[in-house]
This record gives sequence, structure tokens and C-alpha cells, in this order.
Amino acid sequence: MAVVAEATHDDALRLRIREAIVDRQKHLVLLGRARAQERGEIPPDPVDTADAAHDTDLIFDVIAGSVVHRVMVSAAPVDREWADRFALLLVVGLGGARP
Repeated sequence: MAVVAEATHDDALRLRIREAIVDRQKHLVLLGRARAQERGEIPPDPVDTADAAHDTDLIFDVIAGSVVHRVMVSAAPVDREWADRFALLLVVGLGGARP
């Protein structure tokens, strides 16, 4: 957390974190999203590519923020049970029906 905090004041460090960590993780989110779309589990991307890009950033922020908070703030594990519950929440939404 200290390195990330320092990156808020250091543009070169922020870029290095983005290139070394964030961009790679975002690629995995995109890959997972595409696979879920292929299986029909989530709807396809909007036709407007600008909306799709914003959605991708938001999806990544929600996932990364939740994982970082769970591990670094709550000091709780990101185990299979939590990941399954989190994935279900992402897919059905806060007010969605659970299967």
C-alpha cells in the first residue's frame, strides 16, 4: 500500500505500476469477460466502443478495489468461497435474483 500511496505523488512510479501490474490484470479481466460473453453468461459489449472501454475500466476498478480492500484493509482471505460469492454478485447484481 505504501508503494501505491507513493505513486500518487510520483508519475514515473504510477506509470510503472500501471504497466507492470494494472495493464496485465486488466487484460485478464477482459479475457474473462469475453469468455463469459461467449458462454452467454453476460450480455455482449455495447456497440459504442467508448462505452465498452468505460465499462471495462469500471469492471476492473470494482474487482481490483474489492480484492485490495479485502486483503489489505480487512485482512481477510480471497479464497474460493469469497471469489464465488463475489462473482455471483457481479453477475446478478445487488438486487438480482440468485439461482
